[in-house]
Amino acid sequence: MIKEIAENWYFIPILMVAVYLYAWLLNYALFRPVMKVLDERESRTRDAAAELGSSRDSLKARLEEYEAAVLEAHREGNRVKEAAREKAEAERRKKLDELKVTLSAEKNSRLKELEKETRNVRKELASRIPAFANEVAERLLGREVAS
Repeated sequence: MIKEIAENWYFIPILMVAVYLYAWLLNYALFRPVMKVLDERESRTRDAAAELGSSRDSLKARLEEYEAAVLEAHREGNRVKEAAREKAEAERRKKLDELKVTLSAEKNSRLKELEKETRNVRKELASRIPAFANEVAERLLGREVAS
């Protein structure tokens, strides 16, 4: 084999030029376009990742705003509910106080009526005591008693 190479030594520079041309042609026709496509793809991927990051940040900010709004609405609802409860409680106390005053006045009025009726009944009973005593004595003695 060395003998063949020594006899055909002039093919070596031709082969070297052919390999160099073949490498240059492959680089120009295949490797550069493929590298260009890969670079563009990497660039688009980087841009998409950056856009995704900004979208994620934007979405996170909007979510935080939404949660803050929901929390504030919840607090406002609680404030409104508490105010309504306090108003209802005040109204209840007011009506109870009015009812107590009305019932107290009615109770006093009825007590006065009862006292008046009690006095009238006592007067009437006081005037009938001699007749009751006479009737009881007649029943106990079994005969008529002189009054």
